[in-house]
Amino acid sequence: MRRYAEAISLYIHFGGHMADVQISNTPGSTDSGSSSWVWAIVVLVLLALVAWFVFGGGMGGGDETNIDINAPGANPPASGAPATPPPAGTPATPPPPTS
Repeated sequence: MRRYAEAISLYIHFGGHMADVQISNTPGSTDSGSSSWVWAIVVLVLLALVAWFVFGGGMGGGDETNIDINAPGANPPASGAPATPPPAGTPATPPPPTS
């Protein structure tokens, strides 16, 4: 209804002479629907590839990871020495055996 009112207003404004214009609204093509499916599949494939590289160890990472750290000043305990210090109150060396 609004377009009709605008057309009448223009008709009166230009002195009754209007151009003969035909507007044809054709329905949208069906290609846009199928192309959106293609884009959705492309996005899913790309997400799967990224997930495989991040979580699956892409590029031949394998199942085994070797972490070798050389920290300065961190020496392994001497042979025979305990890995952790004894609790407080215990003697540092065991008492000699009694015969």
